[in-house]
Amino acid sequence: MSTILDKVKELVTLGDQYTRQGRIQDAKKYYNKALEIIETIIISSPTLLKREYEKIREVILDRINNFIGDEPAITIPQPSIPEISFSGSIILSYESEKLALTVYKIINSAKQELFLTGYSFSDFHIYENFLFTDFIKSLADKGIIITIVTVKNSDHYYKLQNYPNIRIFLCKRMHMKTIIADEKWSLLSTGNLSARGLGFASTGLRNFEVSVVLDETNTKTLVNFIKNVITGFYCKSCYYYRNRLCNGIKRLP
Repeated sequence: MSTILDKVKELVTLGDQYTRQGRIQDAKKYYNKALEIIETIIISSPTLLKREYEKIREVILDRINNFIGDEPAITIPQPSIPEISFSGSIILSYESEKLALTVYKIINSAKQELFLTGYSFSDFHIYENFLFTDFIKSLADKGIIITIVTVKNSDHYYKLQNYPNIRIFLCKRMHMKTIIADEKWSLLSTGNLSARGLGFASTGLRNFEVSVVLDETNTKTLVNFIKNVITGFYCKSCYYYRNRLCNGIKRLP
């Protein structure tokens, strides 16, 4: 599937061809189109890739200013995914891109099942101008069962409702923030499912959050707890349910 960056490369390649032919005005037209697209990408990109896209912008600007058509081809940036450690060491959201990259790796590692829990949920760009909801749907398209458990009903859910292999549950008492893949990997975090909570916002906008990766044993315990929550196991002892302040676990259609 052609991507926005493929279009940028195509435009730059055409500009290079016209530059070599001495057709500078035609070359400038294609370079400027490519520059316009890459500027749009930079504005909407997650912090972890913004600098890589800025490097592409610098390459295009160099072509525009110097009209040299024999430069090396533009390379598409790829995130440098860190190794996930089970040492129990903490990840601080504002120190580096490690939190966002760890979130991406855990979610992308799911082969059968993915759990996402948090007090609130919002959509955001996760990678290559790719919305978080689109990322989740792409996993569901592969047959992975996605379970989201949160407190607040959100306008962002409509993008995922009635989508095959995606289940959304509302629980008044859900406050823990977790990302769990296949009962093997999990991230326990203070941050909600949002750009600011998971490290995808720019450094100056991120919430001060702390996260830790759990080993397989603790992950299985966490999954069992979440499954008990969504089946209503704890409702019978819940203050809100017993006092008719809540109708129990709600699954969105």
